[in-house]
Amino acid sequence: LWRCHKTAMVIGSLGTAGIGAAWYVPPVYGVQFVQKYDDLPANAVSLAEMLGWFIPTALALFVGMLVDRWGASKVHTLALLLGSVLAPMPMFYWWTHTPQSSAIAAVYVGEAILGLLLALTTSVYLWVVELFPVRVRSTGVSIAYNLGIGVFGGLGPVLSDAGNLVISPR
Repeated sequence: LWRCHKTAMVIGSLGTAGIGAAWYVPPVYGVQFVQKYDDLPANAVSLAEMLGWFIPTALALFVGMLVDRWGASKVHTLALLLGSVLAPMPMFYWWTHTPQSSAIAAVYVGEAILGLLLALTTSVYLWVVELFPVRVRSTGVSIAYNLGIGVFGGLGPVLSDAGNLVISPR
């Protein structure tokens, strides 16, 4: 697989890595980070996270129609650009500089915004499938997806915590 489909493996792993970072760092690590520094109640944070994941579920059909119209690559690229590059830094800045009195509202609004952006990430499934020819598709998708989501997405919160030791979150 690696010998014949190196490009698809690298692109697939990196493309799903960006989605993994978008899935695990801002909506999960981010709100727990704010909870820790602003002493937010756990039930409010859990409900905000649930809101952030409900929105992509509710919008999956409409994102599917968008993928049918624009194509998986364009929607996936938009999802990576918005969810992994443009939105996280302003969101973290907002969350860390919001007064404690309005932190819960900031978390809910932020999770709703992230939910809208994460809805676009449902395009990753068709996008990664289109990278591989039929005869190696299942294996190629399995390896690329799990390397990207599992390794890179899973390390996102760990790297974020390590960054907090070097750079003050406030």
